[in-house]
Amino acid sequence: MKINNKEEQICIIMCTCEGAFFLEQQLGSLKKQSYKALEMLICDDNSTDETTDILKKFSKTAPFEVKLYQNKKRLGAVQNFSQAMSLCRGKYIALGNQDDIWLSGRLELTLQAMKEVEEKFGSQLPLLFHTDHAVIDKEGKVIAPTVIKSLKIMPPNNELFINRELAR
Repeated sequence: MKINNKEEQICIIMCTCEGAFFLEQQLGSLKKQSYKALEMLICDDNSTDETTDILKKFSKTAPFEVKLYQNKKRLGAVQNFSQAMSLCRGKYIALGNQDDIWLSGRLELTLQAMKEVEEKFGSQLPLLFHTDHAVIDKEGKVIAPTVIKSLKIMPPNNELFINRELAR
């Protein structure tokens, strides 16, 4: 995808708390994103394990800017994500969990879908996109290849629903 300007930059928001066990794989998957106009904002919720050390090391090698905020006291997941979102200034925001592993085309395909909706309904319409995901165990073995199908979630039957499959 051609990047036209800074307005097409995506800010990845990740909140962490005692996430050292999972972080390496998630951070590695973020480095491999096919979409390159990225920045990252991380709010750590007062971790006491190696989480912040891992994040500081990542920020030095990441192919995009990484801003790390460390809470002095625990806020909890909801308030921590709320704080992180209030700190983000980008037009596009992608929320990620510390134990996720993203497919390399996730951000690029999501942005393409968002742009299609913006072209149809205008860029002033607030958009929220959710992507399906596989559930894996702690060794990375797939337990459920798609949450939408495994939970039998019926997507809405309307023009705003865009169904795309990511290559694995």
